[in-house]
Amino acid sequence: MKHFFIVDVFSIESIHQLKSIIMKKTVLTIAMVIFAMGANAMAKESNRLTTSETTHLTRVVEVNTFCKAVIQGDIAMVKKMIAMGEDVNQKSLGMTPLMFAASIIK
Repeated sequence: MKHFFIVDVFSIESIHQLKSIIMKKTVLTIAMVIFAMGANAMAKESNRLTTSETTHLTRVVEVNTFCKAVIQGDIAMVKKMIAMGEDVNQKSLGMTPLMFAASIIK
């Protein structure tokens, strides 16, 4: 009596295809891990630079006297300064006194 065994045998071509698929998945997984680590390191560096840059920003701004009088609505002072020869077109913070007056009136 003869016994026949049925054996699933992969062809050499299918084994190579399987190895190729496994290799591609491995390479893609490693690439994704490296990319994630790089992105995380860059984010930490970016946060550190932004924090140190913003802590040292300070700016002192002065408004000239004539514009201060206009902003405060001190009409008597504005008239006196004009009588004394104050330049009514002198800019302060990039704005003329007329611009300050217009921004205050609503």
